[in-house]
Amino acid sequence: MFSSFTDSLNDFGCDSARESKRVTRAFRNGDSRSGRKAKSGYRPQNVVMVQTMVELSHWKNVVVPQRHETGCIPTGLEWVVRYLGITGVALDTFQEDFDLRQANNFSSVTRKVRLRYPQINIRIQSFQQELEKVRTVAGLLERDNPCLISLALAETQRIPGGILVSHKGWHIMPVVYVDDQKIKMIHSANESGNQVWELPIMEIIWRHSNLEGGKDIAWIEEQRPQVQRIR
Repeated sequence: MFSSFTDSLNDFGCDSARESKRVTRAFRNGDSRSGRKAKSGYRPQNVVMVQTMVELSHWKNVVVPQRHETGCIPTGLEWVVRYLGITGVALDTFQEDFDLRQANNFSSVTRKVRLRYPQINIRIQSFQQELEKVRTVAGLLERDNPCLISLALAETQRIPGGILVSHKGWHIMPVVYVDDQKIKMIHSANESGNQVWELPIMEIIWRHSNLEGGKDIAWIEEQRPQVQRIR
């Protein structure tokens, strides 16, 4: 997430246009389990999506390039802190202070942030139900409260008769927009601004159901009075 280096994004499967097209085609053609060829169609029945369009109010004004290849979680948390205008945080070194490299995950990074800044109430929630995750994200955005979503990535390979889809890590991204058809996330940032990755909600559901991991979201709950927020 947030990398200013295109090669790093490609290494993690984050060439948004290419991967989105291939994986979307795979999920539309069938239920491609990790490392298996697409087969019978994945079509959840009686699915009720998000009922309205929600978008963060000023997400285009907050631009945070990722400085380290392993640092998508601390970069994402820095983005959320900046978006919320929380003061008293050393933002210039935030990514270096909380990048645990190969030990990075929501829980480990959050523990370290809480030790330094106990007033920042980072919440993590894991979901078994795909739609509940999407609806929770939409509810946070409706309050203009940004969140980070963990998205399972895929590596695609053309084979005779279809596309082989295999798991290829995860990407942690702020969600900035949700409606009844699609979700938009910031997958990178550079001198030109935020670069957005747009995926159909049905593909978010497919990835959640068929690829390893990618079940969590994280956000900062602002109920603690010690946190000062400036708009």
